[in-house]
Amino acid sequence: MQEKPGSEAVTMEVRFGEQTYKVTSNDFLAVMQAFQGCAGGKWLEEEKVWHIPPTSQNYGRIWRLVPNLQMPNSEYALELDDICDDFPKLMPYQCDGVVDLIKNKKVLLGDQVGLGKTKQAIVWTHYIGGDHHLIICPSPLKTQWAKEIANTLNRKCFVACGRKSARKKVYQQYEKKGGYLIVNYEILLQDDIYALRKFDGIVYDEIHRIKNEVGKTFKKALLIVGRARLGLSATPLVNNPRELWSIMDFLHPGWISKNDFVSEYCVSKSCRNGKKYVEAIMGYTNLDLLNEKLKKFMVRRTKEEVIKQLPDKIYETVLCEPSPEQKRHVNYYMQMIKKDDGYNVLGYIQLARMVCSSTLILEGTSSKLALPINEDRLGGKLEKFRELIMDLFPDSASSGKKVVVFTCWKKMANFLKEVVESLNIRCFVVLGGMGDKDDTIMQFKTCVGCAVLVCTDALAEGQNLECADTLIHESVSFSRGQIVQREGRIDRMISKNKKLTFITMVCAGTIEAYVMEKLLLKRGLFEASVDGEMALIRAIIKEKYK
Repeated sequence: MQEKPGSEAVTMEVRFGEQTYKVTSNDFLAVMQAFQGCAGGKWLEEEKVWHIPPTSQNYGRIWRLVPNLQMPNSEYALELDDICDDFPKLMPYQCDGVVDLIKNKKVLLGDQVGLGKTKQAIVWTHYIGGDHHLIICPSPLKTQWAKEIANTLNRKCFVACGRKSARKKVYQQYEKKGGYLIVNYEILLQDDIYALRKFDGIVYDEIHRIKNEVGKTFKKALLIVGRARLGLSATPLVNNPRELWSIMDFLHPGWISKNDFVSEYCVSKSCRNGKKYVEAIMGYTNLDLLNEKLKKFMVRRTKEEVIKQLPDKIYETVLCEPSPEQKRHVNYYMQMIKKDDGYNVLGYIQLARMVCSSTLILEGTSSKLALPINEDRLGGKLEKFRELIMDLFPDSASSGKKVVVFTCWKKMANFLKEVVESLNIRCFVVLGGMGDKDDTIMQFKTCVGCAVLVCTDALAEGQNLECADTLIHESVSFSRGQIVQREGRIDRMISKNKKLTFITMVCAGTIEAYVMEKLLLKRGLFEASVDGEMALIRAIIKEKYK
């Protein structure tokens, strides 16, 4: 609320639910306009008080004007039928999720991959009310968020991108017109988003990006003030229990003290650190109790729970954070492609694609164009793959679920196998040139219990893998035909009554992400050829590295 200098301060009372508040302002007109704009708002002359019905939309209109405004429980009279009527395209379980988020004030939406967390989050912002919402997400998903908001709510979206001067103009327009501001986590570090305003609702997509409580992103995110926060994550139980505590404490401060969390739900071990011994967190304990604790703050459904409501086919993109070593390699190869006009270009393109999976698959390569590899972990894609498999197999106790994984690289297939087997899930590998691949495929099909088949595109044609209901593209193909062939392995006539899921893993900030953003999301997949692929890559590089 802006105060007009020189005008007299006016005090009035407003009743919101059963609570009455005093409002003092120098801008009487602004207050009157806000109260008059509330649905059902009216002045009670006899009592000399403004009566405002306690709805979420009304709350969003006046919370800045009324000190210490509280939302009474009566606001959450929102029912399932109301949301189903307002948003008929939502699945019943999605409507139920929104009701649970709002009614029970839950702060984390942890639905399994492919169940529509984005759409539920958008509807959540609608019902909490207000004119200014903030979406923080991975960079390649900004366009997708804007499109989904436009389709669901038909609200104005402002996407922060480009140079700092360009982003500043976006912020100014957003402040003036209201709606939705969409930023990525990198911009969060560069710009003072917290200085713009107090937001009505803030959504953190892939909230594990701020899991490190001592990290810069976490600290910057803490500065942003919002009336309501919602985190999205398909894998709420991260590998490091401390990170789970940090995420939950960020969303719901004080949910449990760190010391109590460690003592009740963590396995620790005394380890030597220099001359001292420290307690290192090794894993979780009392998982059943922890899950019950999380239910108070989280909405979480698996596909098995809502299978009857799902469409026949689900397509999902999973973003993976590259390691510093991957970024170094990607930037180098992109610059070399930009400079080179000769026969080396195709070699650099191949290397740029390979390191999106892991720089370690370059070990032993005969290519003289490859950068030397510094000490590196396996990379962000394998870490995300582990989380994805854990999510797809919440109960590895012989559910019979089977998953097919395609990769472009033989070495990567072995790394993927190690990840799967570390989770005590059977894994079979089929590569080009294998003489016994038919036997391996039969073992996968007839295996009792859970199983994963990792293969290269040597298996992309001819084989029927109808026993599987999920296919993962570990590496992005530039060929529409190749993608169709891959997906056709599980999408058979015999599978017509099954629910199928297709997941594409994309390394954020790399050539994979740019291809997905420019082509896949627009359903304009490129049929790769030698000349065509080169032209495509050069166009991407020209835009990204100009």
